[in-house]
Amino acid sequence: MNRTILIAAAAVIVALGGWLLWRGHGGSGGSNASTTPAVIPVAITQTPGVEVQYFNTALKFSFMMPDGVLAQEFPGTSGTVVRLHRPDTSTHLVVSVASSKTDPDAFTADTVAKDAPGMQVSGASSVQMPGGITALEFTSTSAAWGGPSRELWFAHDGKRYQVSTPLADAKLLDFVRDSWQWRK
Repeated sequence: MNRTILIAAAAVIVALGGWLLWRGHGGSGGSNASTTPAVIPVAITQTPGVEVQYFNTALKFSFMMPDGVLAQEFPGTSGTVVRLHRPDTSTHLVVSVASSKTDPDAFTADTVAKDAPGMQVSGASSVQMPGGITALEFTSTSAAWGGPSRELWFAHDGKRYQVSTPLADAKLLDFVRDSWQWRK
């Protein structure tokens, strides 16, 4: 039964990823539409009834997801996007990864405001991530979420990581942050 659920979940993720890629190219199916989705290395290991581990083999990071949360990975406009969601609910979280020359310790409310015009930052504080990385965690308002959100921004190995979720799903961000690991 678990294998059937995993196969069904994989089919849904592939279909949704194809739809997002089609939509990202204007939804026209014209000459700009990609006929072959990008292959992004990812491994998901499930411990039935407990939690799921997401592992990005290309960027060498992993984190745990609560049981019932699914991961969908696709190329973004400037890097990789990982979307976590719980089917049949509005629970979701997005991890955006893009190339960056930002100093890992340089994220402040001012640099976020410069990088994301229109985003209002409040309650910013520094938090320690694995590997001695300092992240900036804050609450924001952004048109992307249509209301308040919880954000975690940090840099590692020439990449900027932005972990974002609606404020109502802040516990999911805490869960991901607290289980984040860098792999070799």
